[in-house]
Amino acid sequence: MKSKKSTIQLIDTHAHLFLSSLPFATLWQKAQENHITQIINVAINLESSRQVLALHQKYPEIKPTIGIHPSEYQDLSKINEMETMLQNHKFCAVGEIGLDYFKNYAPQATQITLFEKQLALADKYKLPVIIHNRHADTDILKIMANFPKLKYVFHCFSSNQQFIEKIFHKNIFFSFTGLITYSKKGKVLQALKSLPLENIMLETDCPYLPPKKYQGLENQPAYLLETALKIAEIKNLSLAQVATQTTQNAQNFFSCPSCK
Repeated sequence: MKSKKSTIQLIDTHAHLFLSSLPFATLWQKAQENHITQIINVAINLESSRQVLALHQKYPEIKPTIGIHPSEYQDLSKINEMETMLQNHKFCAVGEIGLDYFKNYAPQATQITLFEKQLALADKYKLPVIIHNRHADTDILKIMANFPKLKYVFHCFSSNQQFIEKIFHKNIFFSFTGLITYSKKGKVLQALKSLPLENIMLETDCPYLPPKKYQGLENQPAYLLETALKIAEIKNLSLAQVATQTTQNAQNFFSCPSCK
């Protein structure tokens, strides 16, 4: 007899499978056993962009992105190469890109240039954008305003409700990780409570940020269920409601015909 949970379908919208120490076959099997139907395998530089593309060609449910994370700013010199890859291959998003003023991987001016060039490519090739934002709210918003037609998701959202109010729009999404399972209050949970479910997506950011239930272990897509359950608790909804809407959000956001 099938359980009610067997009808639950989830999409992990942000994973770095190429950074995992676990065999992919094991990760994918466990993910499927825990209601994961698709994974967005998010690149951080051009090398990993090629890796996620290669895996997608073997496993169509594992969707590839292309992008240069602020920590990989050395790839700024390879922007033309990035465009060539976009011309020759299909990616479902540009990301993970953005600004990180917390770790200051590179001078802010360098990070801004890298971010702007990649947004221009996303705009040109009509791809949604996965945003990395740490302590850079003001500059992120200022730059995004120059690309108003793009769809954005704020990965591992960590700002507050006031930030959401400044930027809220139907084309803006906010993605939450297992970090929300560690507390019952705080600015992120308050922001989550205020957000319509129609603007929320789920992610693991694996192999980082395991939920509380798996604290101390390497994170993996199978653990996404814990985040979905926490959102259901916070918003007083059923797991099925959270799964259905967040999966629909992800399907509509990412530019993959097979994501539909």
